[in-house]
Amino acid sequence: MLQVNTWYYRFLIALSIILLVSCQSKETSKELTNTSIQSQPSSNTSQVQKGNTSQVQKGNTSQVPKSNNLNYTAASGWIRQQPSSSMRHDQYELPGPKGVEAATLAIFKGIGGSISSNIDRWKKQFVVPPNGSDPDSVRKESKVINQIPVHIVAVQGTYLKPQMPMMMDGPKVELKNYALLAAIAETKDGLWFFKITGPEKTVMMWQNDFDNFIGTFRLN
Repeated sequence: MLQVNTWYYRFLIALSIILLVSCQSKETSKELTNTSIQSQPSSNTSQVQKGNTSQVQKGNTSQVPKSNNLNYTAASGWIRQQPSSSMRHDQYELPGPKGVEAATLAIFKGIGGSISSNIDRWKKQFVVPPNGSDPDSVRKESKVINQIPVHIVAVQGTYLKPQMPMMMDGPKVELKNYALLAAIAETKDGLWFFKITGPEKTVMMWQNDFDNFIGTFRLN
């Protein structure tokens, strides 16, 4: 009888141990399952945030205001030079035909004055035929090029070149058979000035190229 009871108690202890181990195994499995389920939303959240960040950056980039600086393309025969004055934004030499001196294209930005005042000043630098009898002595034209208002002026005659640069009221040198071909472009950043001055034959030789040059005006 004692042996039966001993065996019975051992059976109960072994059964209890088996049940306890089985319960712990189920709890562990459940915890692992929950952990796996919780990690999935975290991964999705990361992907959504990454997508949102990309959209925000792209949106901000497209909203960056563009510059209104003026771009242009010079004719192939023009020679770019170091500007002779700090007031000049850019400068080109326009070679003349055989035996004729070159002309100069000076480019200015924001030098002050209105469109009309600058054109009037340029015209006063020339002595034109009396009473404007020569219809080609002065020409003015306005047009819109790539949404940029451009004002063109051409003057021919005797050029009263200042002996001292930028001193318009000082002594002058009279240069006969000279010409000026210029344009003023209006932008939100201010006025741009393009002024060719030189012997008439040289300036007229490059007139078509100057018209094409104006056609390359673009805003950034």
